[in-house]
Amino acid sequence: MTLFVAYFNFLRPHSALEGKVPVLIPELNQLPHMPARWTRLIELSQEWLIQQQPA
Repeated sequence: MTLFVAYFNFLRPHSALEGKVPVLIPELNQLPHMPARWTRLIELSQEWLIQQQPA
């Protein structure tokens, strides 16, 4: 379910939004294909989780 939500909100272009994704992440816009976008999205989430850990 989590992967579908990530795909639907961050990676999939929507026809109702003129082919744009609902949530724009600048780091993903420049990537050439979907596997690269998935990889970068996972990297960004890992970086965020590491930053949230107490020092």
